[in-house]
Amino acid sequence: MVVSNERSDTLRIWVNRRRFANEEQLKEIKNASDVASLVGVPADNARVDLEGDDGLREVLPSDPVHIENGMSFIVTRQYVLGGSFGSMDRHGR
Repeated sequence: MVVSNERSDTLRIWVNRRRFANEEQLKEIKNASDVASLVGVPADNARVDLEGDDGLREVLPSDPVHIENGMSFIVTRQYVLGGSFGSMDRHGR
């Protein structure tokens, strides 16, 4: 038997499989860019998808989000900047 000290009525969501249960923080979420900020992805670089019974549905950063218990989001970066291959040669890799 698993015993939990958490209240069963605690508001929880998942973002990239990470659980967020800070009710004060979750109540401040107004749009998808706020969801992205939970995992450190800037709004101008975020793609936010809401997981549902019918699969993933993209939510634009400016779209309003009404947080409900158990919601699950996937946040990815639209682009990633990196160094050039030349810099890899300089470091012997």
